[in-house]
Amino acid sequence: MGNGAKKIAFRFELSWGGMFGLVAVCGGIFVWLFFLGVWAGQTVLLPPAGTQSISFARLTGKPDTKNDKKAKAAAMAPVAKSEPAAPPVAAKPETAEPSFFCLQVGAFREQDSANHAKEEWEARGHKAFIQPASENSDGLIRVFVGKFEKLSEANALAAKIDQEEGVQTYVALLPASKIHLP
Repeated sequence: MGNGAKKIAFRFELSWGGMFGLVAVCGGIFVWLFFLGVWAGQTVLLPPAGTQSISFARLTGKPDTKNDKKAKAAAMAPVAKSEPAAPPVAAKPETAEPSFFCLQVGAFREQDSANHAKEEWEARGHKAFIQPASENSDGLIRVFVGKFEKLSEANALAAKIDQEEGVQTYVALLPASKIHLP
């Protein structure tokens, strides 16, 4: 700036009471917006208790053949003429494969390194197993320890390993078919 240019200065003064009032008002607005956001998130994202989610078919009155497998099968099936319909057969409930919590203690690119890590964990008194690279999209061979039904049990062992051995572990939920304990 040259000598002829004037500096424009603004001055804003508040007493301690005014400063406290400004902080209280801003804090109240932030708290109100926080609770409004929590409430909106719960009411908008989750359907009311005891109701089902609204499907495309319910909204439009048309079947959603693109995403609805039953409607797609009905649309593709040939229509039988003059044959009596068979009585409906009760569908067998699908049983989901049980899953267990395990601790991932390492991931390696080479099989020898993974085998060595597995042997080290077994020497420390843990039941260890390897998940082959073919089961992972990233090509890593993972080493896991333990098999727990409850997350709290897995977290307890993870904390113990971190404290006693200084090794950071990751809790993973694996289907029973992927767990190969000796």
